Amino acid sequence: VDRRSGAYKICYELQRTFLFLAGSDKRSFDTKNLVTACKHLKLYYSVTSQNDTREFCDKLMATIDESKIQRLTCCLRRCFGGQTIGQSNFRDCGHVSETRDSFTTIEIPVKDMHTLERAFQSYVRSEVMDGADAIHCDMCGQKRVGIRRTCFDINKLPKCLIIHLKRFVTDMVTGDLVKVQDKLEFPNKLDMAPFTGQVLDAKSGVKPKPRHYNLKGVIVHDGDLNTGHYFSYIQDRETHRWYHFDDENVIPFDPGRIEDECFGGGKGRKKRSAYMLFYEEVDDESNFQQNN
Repeated sequence: VDRRSGAYKICYELQRTFLFLAGSDKRSFDTKNLVTACKHLKLYYSVTSQNDTREFCDKLMATIDESKIQRLTCCLRRCFGGQTIGQSNFRDCGHVSETRDSFTTIEIPVKDMHTLERAFQSYVRSEVMDGADAIHCDMCGQKRVGIRRTCFDINKLPKCLIIHLKRFVTDMVTGDLVKVQDKLEFPNKLDMAPFTGQVLDAKSGVKPKPRHYNLKGVIVHDGDLNTGHYFSYIQDRETHRWYHFDDENVIPFDPGRIEDECFGGGKGRKKRSAYMLFYEEVDDESNFQQNN
């Protein structure tokens, strides 16, 4: 491991930060050294300016993987790593192709979805590809009409599921980037099994085992495209109590207010909505029931 590398410096400062948070009684921690180290991430804006949290999350995880620090890279893949399955079924030749892609965060549409479940259903929905959109069949060596679908592998779901809600999209009329203020409901408990290839392809009457997750954290964006502020709600692992984290201010939070504070759809000045969701897999079914 090259201790002079930018990746190593970020991992070192990240460790110092978590060590302080775990063992200090002080009210807040000065993240100046961590912020400086994050110049290595090459974010869109300066590290001293507000950047997109999804971009930061993805580049931070890529940098941890780049660090070659085995304990960290193994932890990263074990906790956050998952796989999607890209399936193509060709109508004329009957050939089937399958590709697999690794992920640490999943981007889910918000516009006109209304609920997280419906957004996931949209994500895994099959789509007929024909005409100019016909798919190239590697076995035939030419384009064919086919059905394409992306879904999840039930055996490759992550321990910690990070969902990025696609709140910023391009307006198809003006071509401008805008924030989607639509309301999107999401549950405290989530079953990912219905969105896996194993369940989608299961024969009638076969009921695969569910894959349950509990909501553990929410990053909220308050504002619109050009102005805004990020803060978060996090559940304590030991006490199961929720807290509101806003810069150096940390106060108790009533999870019963998640709908009002995180679902979005607000009018006028209330433009806050969930931007990233953090779910943790439940190993023990009794723990799943306890937290819900």
